[in-house]
Amino acid sequence: MTHATKTSVKQQIQSFKNTAMQLPHLPFANIFSTECLQQIINASPRKREHIFTPLATLKTFIFQVISADGSCRQAVSQVFSERASQGKKTNAVGTSSYCKARNDLPLTEFNRCR
Repeated sequence: MTHATKTSVKQQIQSFKNTAMQLPHLPFANIFSTECLQQIINASPRKREHIFTPLATLKTFIFQVISADGSCRQAVSQVFSERASQGKKTNAVGTSSYCKARNDLPLTEFNRCR
C-alpha cells in the first residue's frame, strides 16, 4: 500500500468519525473505533475509488436506517446532495450501485467490532 493510499484511508476514517454519526449526544457516538473502521476497509472487496467506498457506504446505510423514510432512494439522494454541495463528482441517482456496495460490507468485521 502506498503512502498516498494510507493517507487517504486515514483521511477517510477521520472524515467518517467527524460526521454527525459520531457526535457525543447521539446514542451510537463513537461506536466505531479507528481500528474497527480500518478492519472494515481492509476486509471490504471494494477497494478501488468508487463513490460508495466502504466508509461512504456505511455512512449512507446508517443514515438510511435512522431516516424516517428508510429507503435506498432517499439515502442515495442524500449522498448526491452532499457531494454536489461539496463540489465533488456526484453519483447516479439510481440505487443499484449503493445496494451492491451495501451488500459487500463485511458483516463479520462489524461483529468483531462489538
